[in-house]
This record gives sequence, C-alpha cells and structure tokens, in this order.
Amino acid sequence: MDAFWDRIVEVHRDARRAYPRVQVTLAVSVDAGNEVIQSETHDIGRGGFQLRCDKETAARIVPEQESAKVERRARLTLAMHDAEQPIEIRCRIAHMSLIDTSAGADSASQRVAMGFSFSDVGKRERKALERFLFAHLEPVNV
Repeated sequence: MDAFWDRIVEVHRDARRAYPRVQVTLAVSVDAGNEVIQSETHDIGRGGFQLRCDKETAARIVPEQESAKVERRARLTLAMHDAEQPIEIRCRIAHMSLIDTSAGADSASQRVAMGFSFSDVGKRERKALERFLFAHLEPVNV
C-alpha cells in the first residue's frame, strides 16, 4: 500500500447514502485550500456527489499534510432550462476508492472515485439542487 492510500484510510467508510443519485456530468470546482481543482461529477444526489479523477488529482484534493476529513467548498454548475446556475456548497469527502484495478494499469493511470457528502447547504442552494435533480430523474443503478 502506498502513502496515498495510507492517507485515505481515515475517511469514514460507514456512511450510507440517504438519497438516490442521478448520473450526470456537471462542472465542479473543488477548493483544496491552496488551489481550486476543476473536475466533473459522475453522479449527484440531494446528499452529495461523486467525481472521478486520476490519483494525482485526488492527491491534490487531499494533500499529504491534510486529513481527508477536512471540509472542502465545492462550486457546482447546474444547467437548468438552457441557463447555468452555479451553486457553492460545503462538503466533506465521504469515501475514496480505486476504480481502475485492471492488472495492466500502472499507478499513474489508475482512476479514483471520490464521494463528497454535503455538510452545509443554504436554502437557495438546496432549492436549486432539488429542482435540478427533479428535472434529471434517471437513477443510477447501485
């Protein structure tokens, strides 16, 4: 096990989803403290979202010197009725897991799934998120 995985062991793995997710690609910016990292969602629900990235990007979101449990600020851009509505939500990393475990995949090309749970959602953001989810009801198979 390398140092990257040693750091994510502390992530709380007992969390279970309280709400279903819809599979949709949205632009997301994650504030990692010393930089803002651009990525895309894999799926999103009322309680959080998942993004997928390479190990290097995941390590930038959770720098070596920081706990994986530290809250992050995420800016999501919700496309609604031909208009984009950016929302900012505080979240924490709920899980991280390796999703490309093929025998031929080298360490640099491995993909990581990062699940974020929303920890502080304002009334305006909650309403926008719920409208967006209702308009995109296509549950992810779990």
